[in-house]
Order: sequence, then structure tokens, then C-alpha cells
Amino acid sequence: MKIKVRIKAIIPDPGSALKAVANVIIDDMFKIHNVRIVRKNGKMFASMPSVLKDGEWLNVCHPVKNSLRDELDASCLEAYNQYLTEKATSGC
Repeated sequence: MKIKVRIKAIIPDPGSALKAVANVIIDDMFKIHNVRIVRKNGKMFASMPSVLKDGEWLNVCHPVKNSLRDELDASCLEAYNQYLTEKATSGC
């Protein structure tokens, strides 16, 4: 499976659990907007877009299999770390 991740925004607040927002394209066929990269309880992971309905947050879409969840997390974290590295080496 081919997963492309484009970091849209980095959240500079070190106290925020939200670290970045990204778009994800799976196999050049399915695009997910506004995937959040989050650090919670010392763990980094990708959080799917969600909507508030009747006081409860519901995922707009989500992986059905754990193997896809793991692949999405790894791809998003790799893109996030690469973005930070490129930003640091470019002096921005």
C-alpha cells in the first residue's frame, strides 16, 4: 500500500497535545484531509478527522484493520519528523 503524507501545519505550542495537521493520500485513490498528529501519554499517533455530534466526537473515517492503523501512524510520524528535520536544516 502506498501512503503519501503532506504536513499542512505545525503547532508550535510545546504544551499542546496537537503537534501537526496533515493530508493523507492512500494508493493515489483516497484522500483524508486534516489528520492530526498528536502526542498523548508520551505516545505519538495519527488521529483521524472527527466531528462533534450530540456532544460526542465521532471519526469521519477510520482504519478497519490494525495493520492499516499502524501503517498510517508510521507514515504520518515519518513525514512529521522529516518536516521538522528539513525545517531545522534550512534554518527556518
